[in-house]
Amino acid sequence: MVDADCITVGQVIPKDDQHLLYGKGQLEAELALTLGTHTLCLQAADGAHFALDGAGMTQKITITVK
Repeated sequence: MVDADCITVGQVIPKDDQHLLYGKGQLEAELALTLGTHTLCLQAADGAHFALDGAGMTQKITITVK
């Protein structure tokens, strides 16, 4: 998720401009972000895009683009 809250466990992660889905095992991605502070949430989901529970399944960071 880009500048969006992480999804509650058990809920479907939508696909839109803020919710990017990487279901093909991608190991990297490029994002075009505007200058300023952004939050990124990396969240594991099952094949039907339901957010998974468990240690390490959700990571959230804040970054600053200069």
